[in-house]
Amino acid sequence: DTKAAQIAREILGLNIFEGTLEDAQFPEESFDAISFRHSLEHIASPLSSLKECFRILKPQGKIYILTPNSRSLGHRIFKFNWRGLEPPRHAHIFSPHSLRRLVEKAGFKINSAWTTSRYAAYYWLESRGRGNSFSRKLAAFFFLLIENLFLFFKNNGGEEIFLEATKPGADKPKIEHEF
Repeated sequence: DTKAAQIAREILGLNIFEGTLEDAQFPEESFDAISFRHSLEHIASPLSSLKECFRILKPQGKIYILTPNSRSLGHRIFKFNWRGLEPPRHAHIFSPHSLRRLVEKAGFKINSAWTTSRYAAYYWLESRGRGNSFSRKLAAFFFLLIENLFLFFKNNGGEEIFLEATKPGADKPKIEHEF
């Protein structure tokens, strides 16, 4: 978003690059960690971006991804009205399985992946339409409780997927001492 980048430059004094990750042309193995916090679903070619992440991460570097979950309880209930779809802004909506496969295809080793209900009330309110009445907020709270119970029995039903993976590579050498 050009306007957001301009505000970040002018008001916050940040060095902002506008373009794709591939266009940034970072040197190989230059990062210890990379995170995609609700951004991977906006990228036209997520596999290309993940392969670029693999290239620019150091061996044993970590990648963290947080994205809406197409297998969530909210998506099952609200179907086309589910907040996580966000057409046309979301180019891809992942399930835990499809995200794992994509990340592995880029070369990473999955460390952990789970779903979370931390924004379940927000997804409920946004999927049901606008308004801030007490009854709507109470219903959203109950939806959060129900989704937490659902997660207790079925671990892939949360509104968001969190995935952590590692770039395989040389382990740090052990230092041995002779006395």
